[in-house]
Amino acid sequence: MALEIKATLRVFSEDYSLSELSKLLGKPSKGFSNGDKFSSGKKTRDISFWSFETTHVDPRESLDNHLSEIIQYVEGRTEAFSKLKKSNCKIDITCMLDSDNGQGGARLSINSMKCLSELGLDLSFDVYADCE
Repeated sequence: MALEIKATLRVFSEDYSLSELSKLLGKPSKGFSNGDKFSSGKKTRDISFWSFETTHVDPRESLDNHLSEIIQYVEGRTEAFSKLKKSNCKIDITCMLDSDNGQGGARLSINSMKCLSELGLDLSFDVYADCE
């Protein structure tokens, strides 16, 4: 593997529980509710979190293919996402790029940029370049 890509749609909320977010958006890839315990029960979550990770796209496929899966997911639930945005939920996409040899990169097409802009979705990158 030279470069692996994963994209995740994330929703953060102070007002909705994971159960409520799941009713609006569907089953999450990962998630937790405000008030849930973590860190061996020593800490309590102060927000709820719901996420959808790309699953139908091979990690070696293009960034645009991963974003396309997320864009289609959001477009199929525009009313729910509009409701969440109006309730001050933070919604974004994070992309992980992992290179096992320190090489590689990703291209973001103008079509993807346009769709993300129209949907009001910020995009962040988490880059791992493992070099030996």
